[in-house]
Amino acid sequence: MTVSDTDEMMTLISAATNARDAAMAAMASSRAGKFAQADQRLALVGQYVQQAQDAHTHLLTLEARGELPQVKLLLVHAESYLTNAATMQAVATEFQAVYQRLADANI
Repeated sequence: MTVSDTDEMMTLISAATNARDAAMAAMASSRAGKFAQADQRLALVGQYVQQAQDAHTHLLTLEARGELPQVKLLLVHAESYLTNAATMQAVATEFQAVYQRLADANI
């Protein structure tokens, strides 16, 4: 595995972590009734998830070409971060919808 491959895996982990953190912040904004701020944070989540997915796609392409010599624990770890980030994106979006409905109903 080259340094470039490791860097790509670290990019994936970093972007996925940022996505998760932004999703948590979006849920907090929704809970506080700050829906415009939640929208901004959800947009940021989307950008980070896309960055992580791009890094993942690059790594999968290298593997398909036989240029990624072996699967490392770091790659498995990175993929779990990506899965978690995508899940948190979906959860945060749903939480925002629920909090918005509650606010609209004055509950």
